[in-house]
Amino acid sequence: QEHVPVTDAQRRRLLRWVWRSSFSRRFSSGVLRNLKDDIAAMSLLKANRPNTLGDFPVLVTGEFFAQNVFRLNTVNTTTFVLMLAQRTPLNFVSGQPVPLGDVLRDFNRAQFHHLFPKAFLTARGVPPAQHGPLANFAFLSKADNTTLGGGPPSVYRARMPQEVDNILDAALCPPSLFGDDYQAFLRERCLRLEALANQLIA
Repeated sequence: QEHVPVTDAQRRRLLRWVWRSSFSRRFSSGVLRNLKDDIAAMSLLKANRPNTLGDFPVLVTGEFFAQNVFRLNTVNTTTFVLMLAQRTPLNFVSGQPVPLGDVLRDFNRAQFHHLFPKAFLTARGVPPAQHGPLANFAFLSKADNTTLGGGPPSVYRARMPQEVDNILDAALCPPSLFGDDYQAFLRERCLRLEALANQLIA
């Protein structure tokens, strides 16, 4: 098996292609054509020659995170999870780094948390169909999710560490999380998620 050293420029180009392919769902249609084009571009990249790898149009807006529902068997959710992993997320209860190796290896629904719990949203009259956008999720184990409970964020805030700025920043969550205004929170978090997504595909 051939081992090819990868330069930093090549690595960055490949990562850009990965994120652009994921956010654009490049391989959901025209798979063979796109594979052929990308393989040809990668061959040029390997040879350090000019190439067009990842040079297809991609637009990521906050709507991606507001309209796509958190479902583990979808490309959009997987892309969202891997995007959050880029931030070295912190546990909402202990403040310690989330063990990403374990979490991403044993990828399942129990490792993620509704920032606005379903019980709270239901009590506020928010339809169930609006409970699960990507923007309402963060890394958190089932046990810690139980610790926080199903009440409003302003209440479960008391079960979190005294200093939460780093936790919120790592999760791309605005402080408005604890204001219990779901729609305001979604708008602000979608803007933060959009900013990171566009950094990754730039």
